[in-house]
Amino acid sequence: MRKIALCCLLCASVLALGGCKNTEGGLSKSVAENKISLQSGKVLDELTVVGKDGSYYCNVAENVIGTYSYMPEDHPVLVCKDPVYDITYYVNYGRDYYIYAKRGEESECAVEISARDLYCREGVLYFRAEDYDTYAFDSFADGAILTYDPTDGSVEALINEPTFEMMVYPDGILYAVNEEHINEDGTSSGTRHLFFYSFEDKESEELPPPLRTVSRWKEYQLVADISEGEEKTVVGYCFETPQGESDGRSVGWTKLPALFCTTEDGIYYYDTKKDILMHYDVETDTTETVTELAFSSTFPSGFLLAGDAIYFSNGLRYSFAEDKQYLVKIREKESAHIANFYTDGESVFVLADGMLWLYEEEKVMETGYTTSELPGRSFTVGCYEAVLHPLGE
Repeated sequence: MRKIALCCLLCASVLALGGCKNTEGGLSKSVAENKISLQSGKVLDELTVVGKDGSYYCNVAENVIGTYSYMPEDHPVLVCKDPVYDITYYVNYGRDYYIYAKRGEESECAVEISARDLYCREGVLYFRAEDYDTYAFDSFADGAILTYDPTDGSVEALINEPTFEMMVYPDGILYAVNEEHINEDGTSSGTRHLFFYSFEDKESEELPPPLRTVSRWKEYQLVADISEGEEKTVVGYCFETPQGESDGRSVGWTKLPALFCTTEDGIYYYDTKKDILMHYDVETDTTETVTELAFSSTFPSGFLLAGDAIYFSNGLRYSFAEDKQYLVKIREKESAHIANFYTDGESVFVLADGMLWLYEEEKVMETGYTTSELPGRSFTVGCYEAVLHPLGE
């Protein structure tokens, strides 16, 4: 199966080169001094319409993986490609946390608001405000959903609520709000409420139970199928529109995978018990193995499928053409920890040691040595090295 697909889980930091404040050495101000108000962004000059949005997603869908996470703060969407104006947006995570626009080799600060979860629709960027325990917002909520228009620099609050998760589609925004409760013993708990904002109606409507995920395949959400007995258990997941219309399809999962992403050709997920990357074809209701990992000493926090290769965050890369796995070490940074990957559909980015880099592999030897850690599976070391290039260079 040689499908062009890209999958990644995002949970680390980003290095950015550009014109925003405090990009050298990180933030120096105290939280009390870092007050952010709703403000205009940068007007990006020489913008030309060169493309159009996809049919179902407002980001490369595979940039959003494991969106059904009980800890959504571990899954920030920090990179987004705008195909309309050919802009790659990213969050300057770990530095000033602002939004940068990358065009070609150059990066520039676009919005001086700390952010996460980036999506582009019709040339407009949608994002969530995030204080990162560093800033304080005085004109909108932490978690508010904001928009940025690069043609005039305008920034507006679309949904001024403390959301903690969202995904943007051409027809609307799925977002979650957590209602906190203080228990009698002093501990806190939360109730998750999922909403759908319609771009046509310009209104939000709370989606009813049962359990719904923010992930969606085409126009359908993954919705839990709950048993009718006294013990309400999940017996599978069906596909429904936000309006509750079902297409009759279902997945026989009683628990969602720890790592998964939905794309137009189905659902890719990682089987943590067997160390296998799987693909579920929704149209044909069939499941097949993409590849079996050659070693399990380091659990991958994410994966990326790009053309004829699959990248795993533990350093393995699988080649479809050769039917072989390689362990790729990072040149001059062998101890660097790759948290995960992003993509703009062309370039591959890695999150390593709290920074975002452009990732490029170079072949240094024709043959390497082969080793294995699981019976019947092997990987080759020494043929390739990865080079990490700072953004903007």
